[in-house]
Amino acid sequence: MDKFAMLACITKDLSKSGARGSAVLNLLHDRMLNLAECNPFKNVMMELTKAAADPYMSMLYEWLNRGIIDDPYEEFMVVDTKTGITDEYWEKRYAIIPQSVPTFLKMHENVILLTGKYLNVIRQSGQEVRSPEQQKPIFSTTEASYSEVIERTYNFPSKKLFELFMDEKNLMGRLRSVKRFFLLDEGDFVLQLISKCEEELKKKIDVRPKCLQMLFKLALEDSSANNDIYKDDIICTLQPMTLMSQVQRILSNETEEDRLQISGLQGFTLGYRDRWPVSLVLDSKNIPCYQIIFRHLFFCKYVEKLLCRVWIRDKVMKSFPPSASHTCSSAFVLRHCMLNFIQNIEYYMMFDVIESNWQTFCNKIQMASVVLWYF
Repeated sequence: MDKFAMLACITKDLSKSGARGSAVLNLLHDRMLNLAECNPFKNVMMELTKAAADPYMSMLYEWLNRGIIDDPYEEFMVVDTKTGITDEYWEKRYAIIPQSVPTFLKMHENVILLTGKYLNVIRQSGQEVRSPEQQKPIFSTTEASYSEVIERTYNFPSKKLFELFMDEKNLMGRLRSVKRFFLLDEGDFVLQLISKCEEELKKKIDVRPKCLQMLFKLALEDSSANNDIYKDDIICTLQPMTLMSQVQRILSNETEEDRLQISGLQGFTLGYRDRWPVSLVLDSKNIPCYQIIFRHLFFCKYVEKLLCRVWIRDKVMKSFPPSASHTCSSAFVLRHCMLNFIQNIEYYMMFDVIESNWQTFCNKIQMASVVLWYF
């Protein structure tokens, strides 16, 4: 078979299959790999595949270096769904089209997607950025040629996005704020919150969210948490489900809400106002996890306060005759055991679990220099 016969055969196969975009590149790539190194047509197929891949590589270059999809014929592996800046931006704005990924780029598709995503997040945050990498990817049979270019291109926006989060947007400061409120890091704030909101939260129905928010602000002003610079991003909210229902909903990835008639105390939690691009981290998947911890800790603190009230009332028994006081001794012991238990379990959760993991998290952040987003 001469060169023209081979080209005619390839053209016929492409026409018959109706292949376009990556399908054409895959067919040419497979044909080239099936040829032996000593085959005189090997170089012809190599040049043909390289020329056919050039437009695709140009689109890849624009995506990797500017985060722009220049794809008039809808052949590129990444598609822009035009989703607005919401908490679903990261998950849904850009996506890989599996059938549009050439086989020789398959193992790099996730890194390619992330590189352009990082650039777009930086751009949406008001910064124009372009990778300093000037080398355009060129089709090659050597895997390393792709890996090196893509890796170098990925490192730049990854580092820039990390700097954007940590320096300009003060992500650690915001996470400390979330810890302060959602994980009850300020003891006096918790006491003030329970004291001021208790009567409103006891209601089974007609709990007024606006009233709760006002009481929350009053509790904030009377505590050391008032010095938090991000306190205005914390809001009060009422969940229409019990704590266990919210846990089950997260574990099962359910989206429908089972609205139950529960008391304000059972449904009370905190919310967080979206601030781009921090909302990519503190999104609709992570905030509910913080809410679950808050609801559990808050209820434990409330139970502790109730037991302390019982202890105060029990002190009245000291004025009673010894016989009457002895009659209630078993109740005193039970109350003491209950109070001791709730205080110990709070200590375990807040110090042995939360604080320990927080320190581990902070240490990892200090050692980091780039953003690593896993699929």
